Amino acid sequence: MRFITKTWIYVTMALLATSCVCPGADMLLLNSGEKIPGTVTGYSDMTFHIQTVAGAKLDEPLITVRSVEFADSATAVSLDARSTGKVQARILQYDNSKFAIVTKDGEIEKISAASVVSMQWGERPPTPERVPPVHRASATIDAADAEPQAVGGSASKIDFVKGDREISLEAHIVPGKITIVDFYADWCGPCRMLGPQLEDMAAKNPRIALVKINIIDWSSPVAKQFNITGIPRVQVYDPSDRLVGTSVGVRPAEIAGFVKQAQSR
Repeated sequence: MRFITKTWIYVTMALLATSCVCPGADMLLLNSGEKIPGTVTGYSDMTFHIQTVAGAKLDEPLITVRSVEFADSATAVSLDARSTGKVQARILQYDNSKFAIVTKDGEIEKISAASVVSMQWGERPPTPERVPPVHRASATIDAADAEPQAVGGSASKIDFVKGDREISLEAHIVPGKITIVDFYADWCGPCRMLGPQLEDMAAKNPRIALVKINIIDWSSPVAKQFNITGIPRVQVYDPSDRLVGTSVGVRPAEIAGFVKQAQSR
């Protein structure tokens, strides 16, 4: 087995523990466009083994699956690879024929699905409540059901937007600031990992405004409006409201690079 695109990002156990947000709600996106919500119980012979939310058991060949967002990235998985044998890891997502995994040392690696013989999930833990982000003193709330708790500190702006309707993105981009737009969902494990990093980035840099748009699900008005096919999706705008770059997945270094470009404009 050949590990590729190794990214040396160390993930704390606290982040892993809070990344599971919806038990039994993994989301498989097929090449046909069909979505299958359920629980991936295993992977072998290049086939995903799934229990759907309706209780049915399915075997979905790898060749038919475009991506998988795993709702639970806190459960250890026994991964059997051709060159290393069995190793313990945690699965973040499957996309572009690769699994994104977290090793027992906290490193995020991408591994070709074709090189994996099998994966077996352990018993998944009860799902904790979503840990709310820290809201800054000047935070503004767009979503009607958001419950901010203002605390002292940075004057950074965090704007929460609920995707149950189409929105005007221009109305949420802050003139004169670097605006980070984070498309996410509560059931998305990788989003839960990236979210606190974006909030910390905004807290440390008063020039940054953070807009968090909850797409709710793949068929929501805002997901269709912006053609959201993968999350987390982050768009960075410079102080003149021009798009600097778009990042899909847990790529904090890439996002930081876009912010640096925005600062230099």
